[in-house]
Amino acid sequence: MVMAAAPSSALGRTARRLPLRAQLEAYAGARHLVFAEGSAVHGRQLLGRLDQEILILNRRPDTRMVPAQLGARCKVLTYAEPIAHFAAPLDPAGSPLADRGLALPDLSALARALGACGLDLARHWNNDDFRAEVVRDVAAWAAATGRLSEVDTDLTRPVLGALEAAVHNLPGL
Repeated sequence: MVMAAAPSSALGRTARRLPLRAQLEAYAGARHLVFAEGSAVHGRQLLGRLDQEILILNRRPDTRMVPAQLGARCKVLTYAEPIAHFAAPLDPAGSPLADRGLALPDLSALARALGACGLDLARHWNNDDFRAEVVRDVAAWAAATGRLSEVDTDLTRPVLGALEAAVHNLPGL
């Protein structure tokens, strides 16, 4: 998705591969930052208050990652929840393990959120490539989830079935 939204952004393609210092320098020099909910957000917290607008794309429904901590360190902090379907494995008691879950994006909502930041997702979008990536990601997630000791694979089987159906019905951009 990063490549489609900002194909000329070297940082977007490589931020996770850069040393922490280089990541922080790039973050510090940006006026607008877009993060997927995750550990990179904590790295941005290390920089203190900067005149930036930050958008965090939630990966789990109804979550707000570090709003007080990060909100105090930027000019504008916005959250978007572009989630079409969320699947969480179940523990032996049948309770969802949301922190182990997987979200499928609502591409229209994602395009709107990124568009508000001046990024045109549709400009370089390829639905076939995206769907192939989603299929690979879901397969890798299902395999990894099945190996977790806290997951009840029998109870989680219907969750996986619903996820596969959601992948099949996922609309393009």
